[in-house]
Amino acid sequence: MKVKEKKQRRLSYKEKGFVHDFVKTKNGTRSVLNNYDVKKENTAAVIASENLRKPHIISAIDAQLEKIGFTSDFVLAIHKRNMQQKRDLRTSQVAVKDYYAITGMEKNIGTQQNININVLSVFPDKSV
Repeated sequence: MKVKEKKQRRLSYKEKGFVHDFVKTKNGTRSVLNNYDVKKENTAAVIASENLRKPHIISAIDAQLEKIGFTSDFVLAIHKRNMQQKRDLRTSQVAVKDYYAITGMEKNIGTQQNININVLSVFPDKSV
């Protein structure tokens, strides 16, 4: 028995505009105000929240981000660079926290777990 694949829903004209503006500005409320017949910011915020939960809109945003080179590998490379920088410890701490969130490891914080990290690959100029 064949399993039917769910057909990807097409974006409406307003949704296409929303996706384009969201990728450009990272502001859902502003993207709704620019593309929907909405004047109130609260209403726009609700629509933006709804849009950002729709699978076909999420897929379209991911595709646009990938087109401009913003992939998970790129994000992880930036976080690795931020973890390695020495000027601002807070930046390093935020990068580590973000890395845990991105990789799904944050839910394990506070539990006993073995994590293997090659420290020399992250901090090559440190002796351990």
